[in-house]
Amino acid sequence: MKLAASRSHAAVHAGPRVVPFEFLDTQPIIASTIILDIDGTITPDAKSEISPGVLGAIQSLANRNKVYLFSNHQNGVRNRALAQRLGLEYIDTPHRKPSRKVLGGMPMCHKTRPMIIIGDKILTDGLFASRIGARFIRVARVLSSSDPKLVRLAYFLDNMIAYLLTKLREISHRDDSLEVT
Repeated sequence: MKLAASRSHAAVHAGPRVVPFEFLDTQPIIASTIILDIDGTITPDAKSEISPGVLGAIQSLANRNKVYLFSNHQNGVRNRALAQRLGLEYIDTPHRKPSRKVLGGMPMCHKTRPMIIIGDKILTDGLFASRIGARFIRVARVLSSSDPKLVRLAYFLDNMIAYLLTKLREISHRDDSLEVT
C-alpha cells in the first residue's frame, strides 16, 4: 500500500509529519534532477541494506528523473557500490552538504533541470537545498538499533531544529493572516 503525502510541499519538508522515503508519492516528481541522500534516508546510518519498498521508490523516481546518490559519509567504496547496485550515478566529490561545491561532481546538463534534494536532515539536506535553490523533500529517518550515540545525538538536534522551524513557520503564517486596521 502506497501512502501519498496529503499535505502541501511545505508541510512535507518542514514539519514533523514526514513519511518514510518508501511511502513518498513519487508520481508528481518528473523531469527533475534528484539528489538522494543515502544515510538515514534510504539506509540506516553507514549501512548498505535497502528495503524492497525503498528499492521500488528509487526505481519509480529513476524512471522519470535523473537520480544521483550522495552521502556526507566518506565511505566512497560503499557509496559507489550502492549506486552501482541501484543503477544510479554517485556524486563523487570531497565536498560535503551543505556546500554548493557538491554540485561540482555532476555533469552540467543535469544542473539545468529543476533540482530536488530528498533527505532526512534539515541541517544538511535542507540547508543544502536552500543554498542551491532546490526544492527539499524531507522524509522520515531510517534508524537502526546499532546507530552510534553521536549519530543519535545529531538526529535529536536535527529533530529539534525541524520542530522549531515548524513552529516559527506556523507563527509566521498566523502573523501573515492578521489584518492591520
